[in-house]
Amino acid sequence: TRWLPGGKGANQAAAAARLGADVRFVGAVGDDAAADVALGGLGDDGVDISSVRRISGAPSGVAVVCVDGLGENLIVVAPGANGVLAPDDIDLPELCAAVLVSLEVPVATAVCALQTARDLGALAVLNAAPADAATPELLRAADVLVANEGEAAALAGGRGLAKLAAETGTTVVATAGPAGVRAATPEGEELHVPALPTEVVDTVGAGDCFAAALTVALAEGRTLADALAFGTAAATLSVGRVGARDLPVRDEVDALLSSRG
Repeated sequence: TRWLPGGKGANQAAAAARLGADVRFVGAVGDDAAADVALGGLGDDGVDISSVRRISGAPSGVAVVCVDGLGENLIVVAPGANGVLAPDDIDLPELCAAVLVSLEVPVATAVCALQTARDLGALAVLNAAPADAATPELLRAADVLVANEGEAAALAGGRGLAKLAAETGTTVVATAGPAGVRAATPEGEELHVPALPTEVVDTVGAGDCFAAALTVALAEGRTLADALAFGTAAATLSVGRVGARDLPVRDEVDALLSSRG
């Protein structure tokens, strides 16, 4: 058993910072030892954690992660202090290019973050995990929805990605591990980016790394196709390493993309 830093929001913040973005992390932790583990290394990666609340009397969120011999994982989450993060806690800088939101916080807070991003003219990205927390209001508030294949299928309810994108006005991105990544835009464009071959060690945090890299690339003005490829390369590097925070830096991602032509 090993204690490692994690949490979807913190993983995404760390991944984006390591890829060169200027990142502010908004979240909540308890006033306990687990908080120090969760926030460990974020400052070293250049993440601004001044907007992270420490909640007295509440435990920090923790996850029990089991990884099998093929690197696949099963995760059980106890959200702890994440559950009291409120809309009033949303603190975004005026010069904000993109906001990436996950669903280990209350839905009202997630909606507020996405809507505030749009009000600022920033890209609003929703990582819909866990998918059972996603609501129609959340989907409509996002410019881009990122989910794994199972989560995306549940949200689409049999309609397919293209129909989900058209009905919500949101670009839908579905990750499928070795099957690559599929995307559909509200305008009817459909894309597929194949996975890059690699030795899988640990898939924990790969989705967080992908979502962060995709968001960084889109915030830089890259096309959706280029952003999907960038996210795929970042996630490919992450699954070859143990834990959710052994994350690639920009040069590594660029080198992998270059080597694949």
